[in-house]
Amino acid sequence: MVDQHNLVQAKWEELKDQSDSPLVKWSVMVIAIITVWVWVVEPIQNWTNDLASQVERNADKASRLLALEKNADSWLEAGKAAQLALDEAQKALFVSSSDTQSQASIQNLLRDLAVSRNLTVESRKLIPAEVEVPVGRRLAIEAGLRGELIDVLQFLDDVGHSDKLFLIDQWIIQIERNKKAYVRFRLAGVRPAEIEA
Repeated sequence: MVDQHNLVQAKWEELKDQSDSPLVKWSVMVIAIITVWVWVVEPIQNWTNDLASQVERNADKASRLLALEKNADSWLEAGKAAQLALDEAQKALFVSSSDTQSQASIQNLLRDLAVSRNLTVESRKLIPAEVEVPVGRRLAIEAGLRGELIDVLQFLDDVGHSDKLFLIDQWIIQIERNKKAYVRFRLAGVRPAEIEA
């Protein structure tokens, strides 16, 4: 037993002498540095890099949000102006539950304008809805009016300055012997496409 004890003591002394050598000291130091680097320094560097990139992203978001907030009033005013313009534009259209009702509105407006200029409405014909236009359906009527030439011309001017959006096409003016004028034309208005009965 003593022999074994002396053997362990001798081995211990030998290892102790070897551990005092510079090679072992440097090896232990390098292992310690690598261990500290892998387990402490590198995770801290990764964490700080991630944190810095997150702060940068959040700063970009914050600057965009601040710019939007700064211009929010401008956006709201532009939205209100656009809505007002749309409402005004829709007033120029014939908003009815059907094409026939819109054509009846066109016909009534035509009659009122003609009566205000002392013209006689001699013929009216409803034309089926024409091709779609970007804002809706184009509805038209054909009409014939008779009266003084100046009244006919003023009537056409009244139609052009009406609150409603009209297009006069296929018009013909004939001057008769009694100095009366007869005008035949097609008058078209627009009904918004999304209105359903």
